[in-house]
Amino acid sequence: MKKLIAFLLAALMTFSLVACGSKSDGGSGDGSNIQKTLTIGTAQDINSLDLQMQNDQINNNCLALTHQTLCMLTNDAAETGITYAPQLAEKWEWEDDNTLVFHLKDGIKFSDGSACTADDVVFTYEMALKPDTYVSSTLSLITGVEARDAKTFVIHTSSYSNEILSNIAGKPMGIQSKAAYESGMDKPYTIGTGQYKLKEWKEGQYVTFVRNENYWSDDPGMAEEITFKPILEAASRVVALENGEIDVCIDPPTTELSFLESNKDVTVYEKAGTRLFYFGFNCSKAPFDNKTLRQAVSCAINKDAIVDVVLQGKAKTQNTVVNRGVWSFYDEQDLGAYTYDVTRAKELLAKAGYKEGDLNVDLYAATDSPYKDIAPMIQADLKAIGINVNI
Repeated sequence: MKKLIAFLLAALMTFSLVACGSKSDGGSGDGSNIQKTLTIGTAQDINSLDLQMQNDQINNNCLALTHQTLCMLTNDAAETGITYAPQLAEKWEWEDDNTLVFHLKDGIKFSDGSACTADDVVFTYEMALKPDTYVSSTLSLITGVEARDAKTFVIHTSSYSNEILSNIAGKPMGIQSKAAYESGMDKPYTIGTGQYKLKEWKEGQYVTFVRNENYWSDDPGMAEEITFKPILEAASRVVALENGEIDVCIDPPTTELSFLESNKDVTVYEKAGTRLFYFGFNCSKAPFDNKTLRQAVSCAINKDAIVDVVLQGKAKTQNTVVNRGVWSFYDEQDLGAYTYDVTRAKELLAKAGYKEGDLNVDLYAATDSPYKDIAPMIQADLKAIGINVNI
């Protein structure tokens, strides 16, 4: 049987959806208005807090509390035109096409109270450049790093690139403590410069962070204590929100949104996200080494119907695999997309050398939402042009 591997040309952009409960434990007692506890129901399980050995979204959500990068991506680049904002660095500049210089802010401390200097940044980057880390491949332009003084960190590159800032703004590049690693302590990667520090992690159950008493800046954070609790089934997360078991429900089902919006004790917050559902072909083997056949499949899939039915309109279709909200996205003109057109799809199928009913292919899809609901729609669309799909 021929293989249909994944999903690429019917690209969709979803929105990040967060429903927030109104439950509060009150102020912290220190005069601030932050909550005592905040519990977040997540759609994925936390699997690693070792920054450079992972790059999962849920892990990075946790690590954003405990670690900071030299600069960070902004949330409002489309409105402000500013893509990067300072975090540990107060400023940076290209000294020449091969030298990027960062100037650190004053008074930065790790959660153990020790000072964070350019030597720690050098240590972090030299560790990241080792080939066994998850992030090394994204740093291939870096030829070396150095500390000119306690507050000045320098990156040497093989060529100029705008992409470097994007890569070093990622959470896996959070600055780590050289002294923590040299001390021989267990899990030295938990020592960071963020507002919070790790309190307890029970794998598969929860991970809890508490405010960092040595935090070097004046932002008090959102709560005294923040817990991420994996509840993998979407409907169960909604029930947990309603029962007061969690305060925040990440990614509730789109089918539940109208119900949640009608609940006066729940705030539904929506923001355009960068998640992309895509359909990929194995182009190295038959039958999808045939470009015309791939075009036929693209014309056969009704992306608008998938958005309307499965995602309740909470998405946009697009023609590129770089998503909206991501640096370098471009979709301002006709990029030669193959839009939904069954008649054209059948013509392309014939041009590719196949009759209706000739092809039997496997479609591999994840078993959770929304993939399990999208796959049957693709199956039906391809059946309409004579391609038999086994999910």
